[in-house]
Amino acid sequence: MPMFLAGAVMIATASPALPTLPDEAAGWKAAAPANHYDRRTIFEYIDGHGEVYLAYGMSVCDTRRYAGPEGEGDVVVDTFEMASPADAFGVYTHSREGEPADVGQGASYGYGTLFFWKGRHFVSVYAERESERARGAVMSLGRAVAASIGETGYPPALARRLPRAGLD
Repeated sequence: MPMFLAGAVMIATASPALPTLPDEAAGWKAAAPANHYDRRTIFEYIDGHGEVYLAYGMSVCDTRRYAGPEGEGDVVVDTFEMASPADAFGVYTHSREGEPADVGQGASYGYGTLFFWKGRHFVSVYAERESERARGAVMSLGRAVAASIGETGYPPALARRLPRAGLD
């Protein structure tokens, strides 16, 4: 019985799994395995913008490129694990633009790019060339990644106290 209890404690305190980056969606196929970055290596990928993610407690960034059908540009998915759901929300509010989208716990889509947050994760999915087909792939990839994130969370308490009207 004590071994069972110790196992239960380990499971309860284990960190959630990283989001899954699918192999394909809507005709776009992964061009290669995902690249993995941490707090030390993030500047190898995002030179000049890594500070924003580090300020919100980024621990891990996984990124994957998807090649589109002939005549379509690539789509890129970036997932960031932040220190808390409030931090993921903070990065999202720093990045969001466009129209609201129904992905994750809060999302926006504009100019070929989907931004969303869910739990401790902030996700960016962008088409290098915007088209209706690319928009479908961006949304499909975003929904697949969001579905792989099992946790949810809350924005910071102050943000929850603000009136909703005019914030989007």
